[in-house]
Order: sequence, then structure tokens, then C-alpha cells
Amino acid sequence: MTVGTSKVTEKGQVTIPVEIRRSLGLENGTDVVFLELENGVLIKSEKSIRDALGPFDERRKALKLKKKDLEKEVQEERKKRRVKNA
Repeated sequence: MTVGTSKVTEKGQVTIPVEIRRSLGLENGTDVVFLELENGVLIKSEKSIRDALGPFDERRKALKLKKKDLEKEVQEERKKRRVKNA
């Protein structure tokens, strides 16, 4: 596991330490995704997220489901879980 530190700038920017950039294969211009978790933040390259979600999108298309309908279903399920966990 690689550990590094960085400071948040006035503009909200953070430099990812070089060791972590190298281990994640992040190069100049790579788009990254920040996923907020309960106990921290996960940083992944956008390409790795797209690659991981690709099979789900293919299945969605095969079932002729619209993206907006799925997003609505996800939002409704999240509401149910929040109420359940409250």
C-alpha cells in the first residue's frame, strides 16, 4: 500500500503524490473520479470506472432500458434505504 499526503489549495485542488499516480497509472490529462465513502474518498481513473461498468451498460441496452429510468429507480431505492436506516 502506498501512502502520501497533500494539502488542499485555496481553489480546492489537491496534488496526488507521484508514487500514487504511478501505482494507479495516472498520467497528465487522465480524468479521475472521486467517490465519497463513509470513511474516506476513493480515487479511480475514469477509464477504470467505465471499464468496470461496461458490462452493466451492455446489459441495460440488451434489455432496452433507458438510462434515465434506471437512474430514477436507483434514486427511489436510495430513498427507501435512507428511511430504513434512519
